[in-house]
Amino acid sequence: MKLKRTLSLLLSLALMLGLLSGCGSGTNPTTEPDESPKQLSAREQGEPRPDDEYERAIWYGFLPEDLAEADPENTVLTWSQYCNMLGSAIKLHDEGEYSAWQKMTKAAPNTEMKRDGAMVSLLFAAKTMGLASFNANSPAEFNDYAPKVWDVVTMDYPVFNWNTPIDLGDGCSDNNHVGPAYDFCLRRVSFESNKSLLEFDEAGDLRLEQPLTLREAALSVVRLYESELSSDFNDAAYVTASEVEAVYAAADQRRDAILNSPTTIVKADEYIMGESYSGTAYYVSNRGSDRNNGLSPETPFATMAPFDNIQLNYGDAVFFERGSIWRATDLHWKISETAGMTISAYGEGPKPAFYGSEENGTGGEKWELFYSDDTGKKIWKFYREMTEVASIVLNESEFVLRDVAYWDGESYLQLDDRHEALTGEDYDITQHLPDMWCFPALDYPDMKTENLGDALFRAWDENGKEVFYTGSLFFRCDAGNPGEIYENIEFIMPHAFCDGMADDQTYDNLCVLYSSITSCSGFHDGYGAQNGVVQNCEFGWKGGHVFSYATGEETGDTRIQLNAGLFGRNSGAFAINSSHYTVRNNYIHDAFQEGIALETFIGRESMQDCVVSGNLIERTTQGILLCNWDMEVNPDHIFKNTVVEDNLVLDSGVNNFFSTDWEDDYCNAVVIQGGPCANENLVIRNNTFAFATGALVQIDQFSKEYSRVFEGNTYIQYAAESDVIGARGVGINYSMYNHLTPESIATFLGDETGIAKLQE
Repeated sequence: MKLKRTLSLLLSLALMLGLLSGCGSGTNPTTEPDESPKQLSAREQGEPRPDDEYERAIWYGFLPEDLAEADPENTVLTWSQYCNMLGSAIKLHDEGEYSAWQKMTKAAPNTEMKRDGAMVSLLFAAKTMGLASFNANSPAEFNDYAPKVWDVVTMDYPVFNWNTPIDLGDGCSDNNHVGPAYDFCLRRVSFESNKSLLEFDEAGDLRLEQPLTLREAALSVVRLYESELSSDFNDAAYVTASEVEAVYAAADQRRDAILNSPTTIVKADEYIMGESYSGTAYYVSNRGSDRNNGLSPETPFATMAPFDNIQLNYGDAVFFERGSIWRATDLHWKISETAGMTISAYGEGPKPAFYGSEENGTGGEKWELFYSDDTGKKIWKFYREMTEVASIVLNESEFVLRDVAYWDGESYLQLDDRHEALTGEDYDITQHLPDMWCFPALDYPDMKTENLGDALFRAWDENGKEVFYTGSLFFRCDAGNPGEIYENIEFIMPHAFCDGMADDQTYDNLCVLYSSITSCSGFHDGYGAQNGVVQNCEFGWKGGHVFSYATGEETGDTRIQLNAGLFGRNSGAFAINSSHYTVRNNYIHDAFQEGIALETFIGRESMQDCVVSGNLIERTTQGILLCNWDMEVNPDHIFKNTVVEDNLVLDSGVNNFFSTDWEDDYCNAVVIQGGPCANENLVIRNNTFAFATGALVQIDQFSKEYSRVFEGNTYIQYAAESDVIGARGVGINYSMYNHLTPESIATFLGDETGIAKLQE
């Protein structure tokens, strides 16, 4: 290898110079010789940084001189050699940390090291470097292998005080370092290679009982060193108060422009999506009647029911009067099944609204006091039975969280605080419901949980008609009768805006709120609708109903899944599942999962020619999601010619009204998720991503080839919040790098023209 030859030549040259110097200087032979000149690493000599991890170990100077020419596959390391390698990485990380490591490992023996010794050594080295924390979720093999750890570890680690308590956080603590070291070596990963410090083999074996080879040692040291940003990126720029105000002022301006956008669609000879219609126009208004002909603003229909008996054609349009509201089961949408339809607004005032909420819950007469005690606790019961309620929205801004419990087919059982495991107790509303939380106690029929279908709130009758389970709705409000306290009370419920979109449709100037079912392009016979425009709309307060219960087959642990729902029972505010879509100038807010998703599935063709532009996305869990579920690159199934530009994505995860584990893991401004997400002419440019409670950018299976699609974006993040750039590998989810600078986004996102700042 070139690097090895370079090291050997330098070593020979240094020895020759030393001999010549000693022979000609007249030095007293009894005098202590000077230290040998410092051996320069290839990195210090300015040689190019290799792509190969093992070559980088040599380039960094982590390999001792006596191992530079050794066979990496068959050379077994000693404790002394491995501790020296870790010491080189520690010294390069921060020279001030090196003396502590030297003192700790000075007695490292020249005996063979096994992989479990390396596992423990890596944790102690990380503690010395200040890196003893997780930046990853565990890989898929983690839980299966965990019981085997204690059968194969030696419990013999001669240079470390390992038999002492340690707490790494994130649920990992023990009275000794062995278990946490196992967690750490799999949940600390290199950003460069996207791999854990130690790896399972193809059989799912970590081989902790086997000797540590030179290659394995070198890779583990490199990965530990590369699991943190270089100090070159620590000098972040900070955003000023006026710059923050300018971001929110821009959001206010865009929100007002979208909410007050006029209808510009006109009649023309040719149907052009988003611009014109060419066929018959129909009108619908709360002031209308289904006995009218619906052919003019003066004779509108009142509901969508008349369209059951109308032959709609390509190029037709249906206009809904501004200021009107249609609710829940009134959303009878045969018009969504017609290709080439335009659905828009007419008149003056607020956009025509479509609510998943069955009714407004304001009014003291709608709530009766169900329970109270001398502590001031007050639980109220709604006057009629309701189906699944994901949350309650108060005064169009505040929210009531939905408590969850496990239905076992006969009664509700209490779940733990993370909504994962049964506690063994019955769920008692009077004891378990927190203040300002609600609970819909659905009256399920007498059947087992696994037969409830894919959504717990519904079933189908003998005619195939969807039937919703109902039950009492409870709301704990210690302040008093909610119907008297709040001027507006809406329920987020699983009523869809429509059953799916057809090809070549335009959705313009509509307001879709309070539905736990996602608005998206949908499926018809397994294929998403092609071609469409969604513009000037508002989508808000979306998602979060209890979707299914899943019981682990081996452990018996019970997990509850919260879903944001809609066509295909997906999740989030708005999702596209096919090609040739334009989603522009929409206001999207308060959604359980993504604000806008471009999601393509295994076995489907490539998603191409999509544009997502000019949208304002606020307080969603994920702002913008691009997801490809292929686990390996499929050139026939990628993102093509897709642009995400000029969007404002703010406060992702802030005030997340579903309060679940999603808050911690997925509150990101933009996410590239799923498999390797190969792309051809995919670009994410000139957007503003700001103030997420998670990472601003989260990337599954990070690769420089496929992930560098960012251009000219503005990134602003809380310095003391969580992460700025995240990445995820197969079975691994890690978020890291709370250093945000132009250098870091250029290095990791390829965004050389982006603006990056932190907010203190």
